[in-house]
Amino acid sequence: MGSLLVGTTRLSTWAGWKSLLTGRDYEAIVEDPRSGGSPGDGDQAHEDHGVVTLTDSLRDALADADDSRLAELVGPWSQTEELQQPGWENVTQGEHLEFLWTMRGLARHAKDAGHRLYCYFAF
Repeated sequence: MGSLLVGTTRLSTWAGWKSLLTGRDYEAIVEDPRSGGSPGDGDQAHEDHGVVTLTDSLRDALADADDSRLAELVGPWSQTEELQQPGWENVTQGEHLEFLWTMRGLARHAKDAGHRLYCYFAF
């Protein structure tokens, strides 16, 4: 069983976030098979849309983050290359923080229920 994140966030944005949140090396994160992998047996993701897996360690780190930790990291995260792309330039740090609070709630629910997280993306 899993929880589905719906949005237009590139997977690299989640990898960058996980690197900031956990201090883990970005390259090691993207090499993890559950970091953006296909939830099925084959590669079901298309270039412009699909569902990918998020790691349990990202779920747990996000679920365990308190308000002060999210507030501390939202500035550096909002300045990452992925969030400087067209369409993101007018999103405020406050809006990013609200998004992270929402995602933390979903991560907490998934962790408590023993579920995994998946991300639907569409460009």
